Amino acid sequence: VGDLGITARDPMSASTKRSLICGGGKIGRGFLGQLLHHSGYDLLLLDKDAELVRLLNKRRAYRVETAGDDDASETLPVAHAYTPDDRDELRALANDIDLLVLSGGALNIEWATKFLADVFASRKFPLNCLICENAQRPAETMRRILEEANSPLLTPGKLGLVETQVLRTGMLPSAEILQQDPLAVTLSKWCPLPADADAFVGDVPTIIALDPKPNFQNELRRKLFTFNGLNGPISYIGFLNGYHLLHEAARAPELQTFIEDVM
Repeated sequence: VGDLGITARDPMSASTKRSLICGGGKIGRGFLGQLLHHSGYDLLLLDKDAELVRLLNKRRAYRVETAGDDDASETLPVAHAYTPDDRDELRALANDIDLLVLSGGALNIEWATKFLADVFASRKFPLNCLICENAQRPAETMRRILEEANSPLLTPGKLGLVETQVLRTGMLPSAEILQQDPLAVTLSKWCPLPADADAFVGDVPTIIALDPKPNFQNELRRKLFTFNGLNGPISYIGFLNGYHLLHEAARAPELQTFIEDVM
């Protein structure tokens, strides 16, 4: 798919794996949905937005664009989408989910943890959860909530709370594309997904661009002070100088001294 190094998945090949993505936004259905689809997973999505879920179930697919590359466009299939009201249906699937992904935003971590603890309470098999949130130590937050609930998911070897770094940027497509597909997402080209190598239970799942790394807290600290630590100041000073797009502010001649000082 474009310059991402992803080989298109054969649409006729049968998938034997299911992923449940909690959070169907630009990162959830765009970045992570794309990686999981091309890694052989069927896409199940959970979101609080009832209209988004209705559209996903009606259209059964959505378009993913790569920014700056007119040739990198594809349509990803959706197996099914759920709202929190579908709790009983999700409970029935508890033993059939092969991978859990959390990408609903840092403010929803507590709610999502409690909801998923209930849904997967009776699960019999180990389960890995990729935590794809920009938050401080989200695995610790989830573990604390599960401990307070005395969740059986904390049985040793039952649940892998795997922190990741989301380095790819998601954005709204053009109005023309949205008119064709209201579910469309545009993404930047860069798509690595570093993850905490020590947090998995059982075998590390085979996922395109997944990059398990040891000493992961050091990776997260570096990312906050470089990736976020640079994008933030450029965004703020760029906006104050009349720019609305990050790359335009980053390239502005009059801001180069400021940006170099930040770096």
